[in-house]
Amino acid sequence: MMEPMLIHLPHSSLQIPSDIRKDILITDVELDLEMFLLTDRYTDKLFDCSNAEIHKNMVNRIVFDPERFRSDSDEEMARVGMGAIYTKTINGRQLRKLSDGRREELMQRFYDPYHSELNRKTGMLLEQFGKCLILDGHSFPQEPLPFELDKSPDRPDICIGTSEFHTSPELCRLIVEYVKKCGPSVKLNSPFAGTMVPMKYYMKDRRVSSVMIEVNRKLYMNEATGEKSLGFDSVKSFIGGLLQEILQFI
Repeated sequence: MMEPMLIHLPHSSLQIPSDIRKDILITDVELDLEMFLLTDRYTDKLFDCSNAEIHKNMVNRIVFDPERFRSDSDEEMARVGMGAIYTKTINGRQLRKLSDGRREELMQRFYDPYHSELNRKTGMLLEQFGKCLILDGHSFPQEPLPFELDKSPDRPDICIGTSEFHTSPELCRLIVEYVKKCGPSVKLNSPFAGTMVPMKYYMKDRRVSSVMIEVNRKLYMNEATGEKSLGFDSVKSFIGGLLQEILQFI
């Protein structure tokens, strides 16, 4: 039975269309490494939930990043070349040359339809249930990447991202208590802060709640090879239990 939860998976895909690859200036080997480090691999498996609506980005975030603001003037990460359309690598090298016209072409092809569908699914759940919780599913490396704003080496097992407007203290407390009960370490908005809310509802509609769950990759995969580790099934079970706790709460 469908519940008023939408699971958002923006960074799990490894797919890059062939025509987009032609725009990329780095070699295939360099591109593979870039995707290896940037992709939230396996999050589509970890956050799988038959009771929730799923909204997954079907292309890699190098193609476009749906979690950035549409305008670079509004986006903090645009200053390091990682706005909605990346122009720099994680190390600050030129990734692609991007004219204003080409950027707008890509935004209309990928970004706008993605967010239009996210708005539609959110509205569908609001119409059906009168509320919608967006769970923003991510992973992060144990060692900070060069472009990341938070370079602290003291990284938790689980990071919870919140919004003052869209994340209730009660929901936040429930998640923190569940994580602590299960054993992993947890931090709020560190090393990553915030959570996805469609712009149609952002800071406007409290019926839309949202929380980001970031899982440290060391818990479920070999970060050197990208293969699932022996901990994968236990982490999947842990997240499944968390999703059920959240569903009961909402």
